Amino acid sequence: MRVRTTTDAGEPLTATRAWLEVQRVMSDCRGEVEGELYLRGPVDSLHLPVGRLSNLVIKFRTSSLLSQSSGLTNYSTLIRPREGYTYEATVNYKSALFTIDIIEIAPQRASTRKLPRQDIANCAIG
Repeated sequence: MRVRTTTDAGEPLTATRAWLEVQRVMSDCRGEVEGELYLRGPVDSLHLPVGRLSNLVIKFRTSSLLSQSSGLTNYSTLIRPREGYTYEATVNYKSALFTIDIIEIAPQRASTRKLPRQDIANCAIG
């Protein structure tokens, strides 16, 4: 999986940090953290096991020097990578609004599709 990230808090003296937590999905639809990756720039190669259900949790922390406050926003979705396919994620955060798109690309770039968001609570269905 490749990940492209853009963050902009939209206010002076305010910063936003983003990171990705990869969770192995257990049989009881609970996520077990396997690792975290800070999204400071493009990530060219993030390995997700083919055929295994993983929960991707993208977190944004915004902090302000002026108000001395911080906030945390999370987005999570399930993914089950398929053999021969590649995946690209675009993560954008600007002025407290975020968009996250995960695209599945077929072999030889024959087709692409945007993966729908899937909640870990529905892992038995996914």
